[in-house]
Amino acid sequence: MYAALSRGFVHRCRIGQSPRLPLFQADVSGGEGMIESGTLQCFDLTLTTQGLLHIGDGKVIPKKFYMLNGNTISYIDEERLFALLLRRNQLERFEAYCLGADTDLGRFFKSIALSPAEQHALVRCTFRSADALDENHSCKEIRPFIRNTANQVYVPGSSIKGALRTALLFSMIQQDGSKKAPLDWQKPRGAFEARYLHQLYPQIERDTPQKDLLRGLSVSDSQVIADSAMCLSCKCDASVSGAVRKLPLCRECIAPGQLIHTTLTLDQSILRGRITKESLLRAIQTFAAYHQKTYAEHFTVPDHAHYQLAASTLFLGGGAGFFSKTLSYPYEGKQLALQHVSAFMCKSFRAHHHEKDPALGISPHTMKYGLYHQELFPFGPCKVDIL
Repeated sequence: MYAALSRGFVHRCRIGQSPRLPLFQADVSGGEGMIESGTLQCFDLTLTTQGLLHIGDGKVIPKKFYMLNGNTISYIDEERLFALLLRRNQLERFEAYCLGADTDLGRFFKSIALSPAEQHALVRCTFRSADALDENHSCKEIRPFIRNTANQVYVPGSSIKGALRTALLFSMIQQDGSKKAPLDWQKPRGAFEARYLHQLYPQIERDTPQKDLLRGLSVSDSQVIADSAMCLSCKCDASVSGAVRKLPLCRECIAPGQLIHTTLTLDQSILRGRITKESLLRAIQTFAAYHQKTYAEHFTVPDHAHYQLAASTLFLGGGAGFFSKTLSYPYEGKQLALQHVSAFMCKSFRAHHHEKDPALGISPHTMKYGLYHQELFPFGPCKVDIL
């Protein structure tokens, strides 16, 4: 749990760190669950999925490369499969299967007389298909969840840190009373973030990652997530009016109500009280409230949908939405950002009629849900507890 403390930490140079006033009121007293070693504070950070969580590995599993068995789905180890086909001299028949209309891999295995034990030996993992697929075989391509080298599901610490970064940046923007220059949409977002996060080494004029305050905040990869906590979900788009459109896209997700355990480490030799457990929780809560008021309240909750989020909610992963990962609205103000985001969406997704977004009062104009046991759940929201 506290692997961060057992690793050999390299002493970080503190010469020339920014003497500016803290962005947050410092309170570095330890709370229940915290382990403190010198300037390092390690906390248990637990996420509870309030919807469906998908963090993809960038791959796609074709519809002919998994097995459906009742309400479960099994991924196949491709190396083992091709080794077996080579031994059995069945590569040509498999090629014919891939080029044909049949999408039932289990039926193909029976056609080449593979025993249940031989089929089982090819399985990489098995989890619930829920109602995303059926035996009548509405097969779809699947976007799998990221897994480690042992084929176990986990949530990367970088994904959680990215969501924390957004919440902290929002809090910094809210506290900044100075006049802001309009966003340059041709530049990467790092140029905008540097204004708030590049607080270290003020004597260095050029922007460099060394100056990033969040070097003092790290999040470990999560503990392994059991396959029994996973499910398959069909992606759905919900309009402002609450109308739902089901899409031919399936994602492997962590199901609602699951716990994700990780470790948050704050290095106060870098942070100097500018980020604490308390200020981090406040930032999460204020961004979640802003997300609800400025974005979510524009949307009618669809029938059979669950959308009740805790005060301390982070949004992460695929489908969490443009609004949860960008800060143009709080930075530019709602009206100006609405015009800019709408124009950006028009260029990026020409067929989606984002030119109508200003009249709707929000851009983007859809919210992403996933179908799970005939109920709709939003993608990405997770309740946060830090102990």
